[in-house]
Amino acid sequence: MTDSSFNSDCGTATESDPRKLLTDGGTGKGLVTFESDATVSDSVQRVKEVLEEKDAIRLMAEIDHEANAATVDRDLRPTTVLVFGNPDVGTPLMQSAPSLAIDLPMKLLVMEADDGTVTVSYNDPAYLADRHDLTGEDERLETAADALSTLAAVAAGKA
Repeated sequence: MTDSSFNSDCGTATESDPRKLLTDGGTGKGLVTFESDATVSDSVQRVKEVLEEKDAIRLMAEIDHEANAATVDRDLRPTTVLVFGNPDVGTPLMQSAPSLAIDLPMKLLVMEADDGTVTVSYNDPAYLADRHDLTGEDERLETAADALSTLAAVAAGKA
């Protein structure tokens, strides 16, 4: 996530950016959500392609909750979580606030709602910093926020 060119083509969503669907929906849960123009599968593939090109961020896991639900004869709309990170950014954050390890590595949730709308969500790093009383790491948090915003915009087809 320290690759400064990571965001150069995509830009970064801000509070007034129309690419951002909502920030935590007023729930106080610290989620940032984009609406995607593609299926869950296609949105996930977009992120995976970007991550393959970037050495700074490594994909650690892909969790297909729909497929997992099917193994116990349950139905679930398409729901995938991508887990990824950069130890050079995350390790110092966890050194400053060890409980942050429960929320790292970073994740993107890509899911389809009952009405067919696909959304891409992530935890707002500022919310996580507050949750874990993390201070003095503004630059790393900004780097994480920029990377998450960019990846969510890529997944949603907004970049």
